[in-house]
Amino acid sequence: MNIEIKHSLRPCIVKEQKALFHCWENLPHIMVGIIEHEDGTIHECYPDEIRFVDNAFADIFFGKADCSNQ
Repeated sequence: MNIEIKHSLRPCIVKEQKALFHCWENLPHIMVGIIEHEDGTIHECYPDEIRFVDNAFADIFFGKADCSNQ
């Protein structure tokens, strides 16, 4: 059995600027996202500032389309 761990960048919008999401970082008492702006600078931001734009949910099969009973 093979297990593959893949780390990929996710495109996102942070404060109305294009960015790439790298990972989450757990700091004392808070979690932040590590993002990279188009100019190559790296920043931390709060989770509620990140809007992912790659539509990862379209690639995931949840089974029933209606999950209202769960």
